[in-house]
Amino acid sequence: MYRERIGRFIADERAKLHVPKNGGLNDYVRHLLKEIGVGEDGGFDRPGLGKGELEIIPTRGEDVGQRVEDCVVRGETAYGLTGDDLFDEYRIETQNPRVGVLNTYDWYDPSAHFNRPALCLMNARGKLPHFPASVTVAVNKKYERISRLYFAQRFPADELRYKIVAYAGDTENTVAEGTHDWCVEVVYRGEKSSESAMSKTGLRVVDILRFSDISLIGRDTVNPWAEEYGRIQAVAARPTDSRTSKLIANDNEISKKVGEEAAEYVRAFALEKGIEEEFNDVIYGLMVAAARKGVDWRDIERDLKSRWT
Repeated sequence: MYRERIGRFIADERAKLHVPKNGGLNDYVRHLLKEIGVGEDGGFDRPGLGKGELEIIPTRGEDVGQRVEDCVVRGETAYGLTGDDLFDEYRIETQNPRVGVLNTYDWYDPSAHFNRPALCLMNARGKLPHFPASVTVAVNKKYERISRLYFAQRFPADELRYKIVAYAGDTENTVAEGTHDWCVEVVYRGEKSSESAMSKTGLRVVDILRFSDISLIGRDTVNPWAEEYGRIQAVAARPTDSRTSKLIANDNEISKKVGEEAAEYVRAFALEKGIEEEFNDVIYGLMVAAARKGVDWRDIERDLKSRWT
């Protein structure tokens, strides 16, 4: 598997690098560091610039985004490696973060149930109930915002009434014990290991919310599109009385909005007036539509870049 050398993204002679200290995540990232050209002493090659040195700082994976941002605010040079799911959780929580993803490294482990970590919806039967239904859901608090966004987008209010309860872990046992109906938790070894929580509790996967890879994060280059999409995703996760929140809750209104704004743009194009404003109105409507369906912004960018060849 191809691994871009870290020196392609870090030109600084010296910098801090926050890495996860959480068990399995730490093991994978430590192995990854060797593959991307970081020595045990933190040394790495900067193409055309000579050697660089990273101060490697163990940090909780879910805190890497905040720790890197704290450094950036203080004017320090810092980067981080962590699960992209954990960093996305941070970005949903944080309004206008100053750090972003510089590169993503695919996670691949053939001993894992899905060949990499997967955030899953689980219950005892591995099936959804007949709707309408009412359930309680235990979620790992590290992924609470991602989970809430998933439920808001996945289940119409008239189909499912749900209550989400956040835990520090052990969510599978709350279902096995009958405290909750469903749980949202990371599945790693899964059925490939008799020692996994999934195997011990006998739970089954109902749906996969997302997979996890490793993100290299650092000071974000200003990307107004990504920032705008992040704001829309945040509204989707935490509904308010705003215009965006009301729009994103209604598929018909979204479709109507996109059509109206596209027509306004064609009119502005013909008149050669107001093109910039109408252009942004069209993009806003498209972003709301994509966020409503849970599309990841990186997938949109990835598709765009695939057209450059």
